[in-house]
Amino acid sequence: NLVVITGRNLTVSRSFPIINAVSTNNPNSEALAGQLIASRKTIGNLPSFIAPFFPDGSMFITSWENLSIYWQEGAHRRRIVEEPEYNRVSTYSSSNDAYVVEDYGFGCLIEGITAAEPAPAP
Repeated sequence: NLVVITGRNLTVSRSFPIINAVSTNNPNSEALAGQLIASRKTIGNLPSFIAPFFPDGSMFITSWENLSIYWQEGAHRRRIVEEPEYNRVSTYSSSNDAYVVEDYGFGCLIEGITAAEPAPAP
């Protein structure tokens, strides 16, 4: 039950060169193949998850059971402000949260991943 956690830039840089290199000889089947590649969210046959603010060029392989969210009890702050100048009521909310890897021995972080340059055309 492993999962690959990555940032959006790594996922996009992996998929779109394949889609863009597809031949235009048969546009219908090529468009369908491009849609299939873009919709398939796996890396190395492992399901992938795009995490916001994940470092570019990195991926972390672990299981969901190895990840936890901790929050500080009683530290949730909320403020409701009426803002008639904008014709709205705003809600400001914050809490102290932490995302934790429970066992570093059950995960693999790969950093410094870059896309290879395409080979020059002969």
